Amino acid sequence: MSFASRYLSGDHVVVWSELEKLGNSVRLPHFVEDASEVARLTMLRVLRNVLIIEEELSCCGYRFNASTLRPAESIIRLPNEHDLEALYQIEQEMGSLPLSISAFFSVLGEIDLSQHFEQFVQWLDRENGSPYSELEVLGEYGPLVISSPSFMRERAISGKGEICLPIMPDESARAFYSGDYYYIWIPNLHVDARIGSSHPTSETFVAYLRQSFQHGGFHGMPLDGMSNSWKFPTMPNIDRISKYLLPI
Repeated sequence: MSFASRYLSGDHVVVWSELEKLGNSVRLPHFVEDASEVARLTMLRVLRNVLIIEEELSCCGYRFNASTLRPAESIIRLPNEHDLEALYQIEQEMGSLPLSISAFFSVLGEIDLSQHFEQFVQWLDRENGSPYSELEVLGEYGPLVISSPSFMRERAISGKGEICLPIMPDESARAFYSGDYYYIWIPNLHVDARIGSSHPTSETFVAYLRQSFQHGGFHGMPLDGMSNSWKFPTMPNIDRISKYLLPI
């Protein structure tokens, strides 16, 4: 069976693991078309999941920060002509993107599940005794936010033969504290990118999405500064939303 056929049959995690192990060989003629189809199928599932999250979180009373922008935006912005041109220019001028990233930006242009600032109760307010519910602190649990290709191209950082692209704000920035971005490094001929670090043990982009969907669109709050230790929302509604989402 092809990788894509196995993926459709439910072998999601194993298929991505095997494609990652191919390294640069995934671009060989007898792999690349199949691997690209797996990436496309995955990102179509990502789109469906985010649409469900948007509807379900709204029903729970969660307010999205995207609505505060001028003009107000949807939490999902599908790729427009400017984004697709930026994606093309990144690959032509800076280096190849991994297949997962190319597929994501071909299907989705941008995601912003961050919480409305007026609803979010920050840490200092909680320390000073302000009452809050878990709904009002969901913004600290790493709501899924992915930058647009246009933004990445504008904020690219060059150095040591590689280019860093800011693919998403970190947990602090998403919660309106002082923060930074998670980056990916290019050129990268692999099927997937490592987020925040090029070290082989760091989390891949698809694994990041997978963990987010396992918790209703929230990747988690890092504990003790350890990237492999996370605290997740405990709201029953978040668990319910997670059960509606397709595995990737």
